[in-house]
Amino acid sequence: MTASIADSSTYVTGIGGVSTPTISWSHTVTSVSDRILLVFPSGESAIAPAVQWSGVTFGGVALTQLVHSSADETANAAIDCWYLLNPSVGTGTIVCTGASGSVMSHGAAAAYTVKDAAQLAPQASAHNETTTDGTTLTLTAASLTANALIIAAICTNVEDAAASNVGASLSALVGSPGEGGSRFASYYLVKASAGPQSFIFTSAGTYGRAAGVIVAIGGVSDTLGVTDIANKRVFQRSSLTVGSVPVAGVAISPITAVEARVMQGATEVKTWASLTVSGGTYTGSLTSVPAGGGYHLEVRGKNSGGTVVASIVAGNVWGIGCVVLVAGSSTAEKWFTDATGEAADALVSKFSGAWSAVTGSAAISFSNALLDFQPGIPIGLIDTGVSGSYLTDWADEDGNYTASVADVTTAGGVIEAIICHAGSNDARYATVVQATHLSDYETLIANWRSDVTKAGFVSTLPVLITTCQRCPTGEGGENWTRARTAELLLCEETAIYLGAMAEDLPIDSDQTHMTPAAMAILGRRVAYSYSVAVLGQSRAYRGPEPASVTYTGTALTVTFDLNGGSQLYGKVAQTGITGFRVSTDNFATLQPVSAAAISGTNKVVLTVPSGLTGLKVDYLCGPDPNVSNCLGNNAAAPV
Repeated sequence: MTASIADSSTYVTGIGGVSTPTISWSHTVTSVSDRILLVFPSGESAIAPAVQWSGVTFGGVALTQLVHSSADETANAAIDCWYLLNPSVGTGTIVCTGASGSVMSHGAAAAYTVKDAAQLAPQASAHNETTTDGTTLTLTAASLTANALIIAAICTNVEDAAASNVGASLSALVGSPGEGGSRFASYYLVKASAGPQSFIFTSAGTYGRAAGVIVAIGGVSDTLGVTDIANKRVFQRSSLTVGSVPVAGVAISPITAVEARVMQGATEVKTWASLTVSGGTYTGSLTSVPAGGGYHLEVRGKNSGGTVVASIVAGNVWGIGCVVLVAGSSTAEKWFTDATGEAADALVSKFSGAWSAVTGSAAISFSNALLDFQPGIPIGLIDTGVSGSYLTDWADEDGNYTASVADVTTAGGVIEAIICHAGSNDARYATVVQATHLSDYETLIANWRSDVTKAGFVSTLPVLITTCQRCPTGEGGENWTRARTAELLLCEETAIYLGAMAEDLPIDSDQTHMTPAAMAILGRRVAYSYSVAVLGQSRAYRGPEPASVTYTGTALTVTFDLNGGSQLYGKVAQTGITGFRVSTDNFATLQPVSAAAISGTNKVVLTVPSGLTGLKVDYLCGPDPNVSNCLGNNAAAPV
C-alpha cells in the first residue's frame, strides 16, 4: 500500500532577526489509518548562526527530529523535518521552539499528515549550499522501498524557486514566500521503484544560501491488512467491566504470525495477543478488554523467525460499553431529533444504519447523565423509533418490529437493555382496552427477548418503559388513563421497569409531542432508572404514588407511597395541589374539588361535596392532567 498525504497546514512570518525564535500555528489531523505527522520548520537570516530547532510539539506532544539541514556562513538558511507516529485526531497547535542563541529573520513552515504509512521512522537526507551566485540545489536520497512517498522541502533566500528532477515528475505541495524575500517550498512524488533518486531545484534568481531535506515514507506492507472497526462503534460489554473485540484481516507470506492489541491514544489497554493465521487471512478476538472508549487497534505481522516485518495502526476510534435499543413511536424517534444545545460526550454514539455521533436532546441528556453514574463507559443507542406507529402493530411483528431486530443484528447483535415508548397513537386515535394494551406490550417484549441476544451479565433482557405523554386536545379521552394504567402494571413484571413518567412534562406547539426541553428531562429520568434497573446501583426514584383513600364528611384524604424521600411537596406550593379527579360515575362527570392541601408527610386532603356514593379518585390521569402544582417529594433526583 502506498502512503499518501491526508491533510496539510502552512505558516509564514517575517520577524526581523529574532534570537531563540518560536513559531506556532494550528493543524488538524484527520482520522486516517497508519498516520504520521511531518513538520518542516524553516528559517533564514543574514546573521549567523542559522536557526536550529530544539523542539517541536503538536497539542503538547513532542515530535522527534528526523533531519536538520543548514547553510552556515555570513548568511544562513536552515530547514528541519520532525515526525510523530500515530498523532491524535483533531485540531491542535504546532509549536516550534528555536535553540538558544539561534537567529531567524524570516520563516516559513508546513505540516502534513500522511496516511497508510509504515509506523517506522521515515528515511531522510539533507543537503545545503552557500554561494554568492547559486541557482540550483540538488537533493539525493535512496528510496525506502518501492512505492515510497517522497517529500522534498527547501529553504532559500530568494522568492522564486522551481523544481526539476531526474527520472520522475514532482508535484508542488506548497510554496510560501517569506517576508523580505525568503522562500520555503515543498514537493512530492510516489517513487515506483526502489533505489536512489536525485532532485534538482532551480531558482529564478541567484541565492546566497539554500538548504533542503528529502524524506521517504514507506507504505503499510501489502502483506498485512486489517479490517478496521467502524468509527464510533460501541461493542456490548460482556460484564459491567470488560468485553471482547473481534479482529480480522489479511496476512500474506512472509508473515506467519499476527498479533493485535488495543490502545487508548499512546496507552496500551490490552496487550499483544496472538491471532489465528490461515490461508492468507487471520482472525481472532481480544478478550477481557476493559470497558472504556477512545480505543484503536494495532496489528503486527511476524515472519517465521519471529521478526516483526509489518505493522498497522488502525485509524478508527471505538469503545466497549453499553448498547441500548430505543424503540417505539414518534417520542422514541424524537429522542434523536429535537435539540436543546446540550453537547454530547465523545463517548456517546448512535446506530441508524451506521455508527455516528449522537443527536437529539433526550438521547444526549440520557447518555450524559448515565456517564455520571458510570464514568468513562461508552454508550451506543440504536435508533429505531418510527413516527405514527402503533403498539398493536409492533406487537404483531410488523415491519417496524422486524427492522428493530435487524438493526440490533447489524449494530453488533447484542444489547443490554431496551427503552420503549409506544401506545400514544393507540390512545389518541384508536380504542384502548387496558387488558389488551397490557397484553400487547407483554407480547412485544416477549418477542424482543426471543429474537434479540442479551448481554451475558443480565439474566433477563431489561426493558424500560416511558409512559404516554399528555394530550392537551383531549383526543382519545379515557384511552390515556387506560394506556398509562396498563403501562404501570406492566412495570410490575419481571425485568420491566418504569423508565420515566411523562404526564407532567410540557407539550410542544403541535399539541402532540413534548418540547425539546421536556425530552431532555425525560432522558435524564430514564438514565436515573437505568442506573438502578441495569447497573444495580442503589438510588431509586419513582415519585409519589396514591396508596389509599378515606372519605369523611367533605374531607377526602389520599395517602401516598413516597417511593423515596420523607415529605410530599407541591411543585409550587403546599396548597392548591393539582392533578386529582373525583367521580361517582367512572369519570363520565367530575365532582368539584374546592381545595387540596398537603397534610403531614404523606397525605393530601381534598375538599369535596359530602354524601357521595360510589366515589372514585385518581391522580394524573385522563388525556391532559393539570400538572401546574403536581406532587413531588424530597428524594434526591437529578431531574
